[in-house]
Amino acid sequence: MLFGPNTLVIRFFLIALASMTLWYIYKICRLYFDEPTARLAAALQAFVPYPILVSLNHRKDPITQLLVLVMLYHAIRVFRQEPGWVRSIFWVLGALVAVYPFRSGLILPFLGVMMICYVLANRNAVQGMALTIVTVLAMIVLQFGVPDDSKINLDTYTNRAEGKLAGSADIGETTSGITSLLRVTGLTDLYKIPFAAAVYLILPFPPEFQRGELAILSGQLNLVGVFFLPHMMIGAWSLIRGPNWRKNLPLVVFPIVFLIVLGAVHIGLIRYKWIFYPVCLIWAAVGWRIGAPFMFKFAVYGGLSLIAIPVYLRRLGFL
Repeated sequence: MLFGPNTLVIRFFLIALASMTLWYIYKICRLYFDEPTARLAAALQAFVPYPILVSLNHRKDPITQLLVLVMLYHAIRVFRQEPGWVRSIFWVLGALVAVYPFRSGLILPFLGVMMICYVLANRNAVQGMALTIVTVLAMIVLQFGVPDDSKINLDTYTNRAEGKLAGSADIGETTSGITSLLRVTGLTDLYKIPFAAAVYLILPFPPEFQRGELAILSGQLNLVGVFFLPHMMIGAWSLIRGPNWRKNLPLVVFPIVFLIVLGAVHIGLIRYKWIFYPVCLIWAAVGWRIGAPFMFKFAVYGGLSLIAIPVYLRRLGFL
């Protein structure tokens, strides 16, 4: 609508926005770590090939990713009470308004995540859990209070989730591999959510060879990101085991919450991963700086290989 049929213009525009995400990844990382770690995190976003492919694709994901990083950066500044944090409140509000047309479903979860992080960081465990419950109830009341035709109304959320769950069974019949086994289609499948969340982080995996050029290219390029999985795990663990783990909560809770939500209702829609994946690259940069033991990497890569074997057997019709 803005650029007409010339997709080359919009692709350059999306690449420009994707380049701006490097600055925000660097700035978020510098709030917690030294400059070499921040530079490495930005370099991963710049040179890992699968994010480049996403940026070249004619979709809204680079716009959404940039807006989410702006929200996250300024929300962390408010969370940590950094100098000038009052101005950051207006940046957060502006980014929330801007992201609404693109991903309205992430607004309330994002606010809930930041409020819960703030509560847990500034109270003891009992007070934190009590205030977390109050926060969740307040979010529910807020949802009831917005207009019925709003995208963030509770009924709209419920109907959307029910529709996703109802369609999961049908989609599962047309797909192969581990995603078809981990689709949550009802209350009896809730036990699958942790596994689906973990698998969502590495998708599309294992690579396809028979579904067209884009699917094949996506799977192959994603292997570079899968290579950093041990470093992501070590980086995330280091954030929660140190003495300042409370201040690190946004970098841990934000990706995990969206992994759980998306793994439950969107496991087949891989492009939603770019809402939180830059933070996972920060995990990878931290883990790379710490170093991953050989046996740990061997166990992770070996486990991924064991997952790939039955998936390929099923795709080839042997299972």
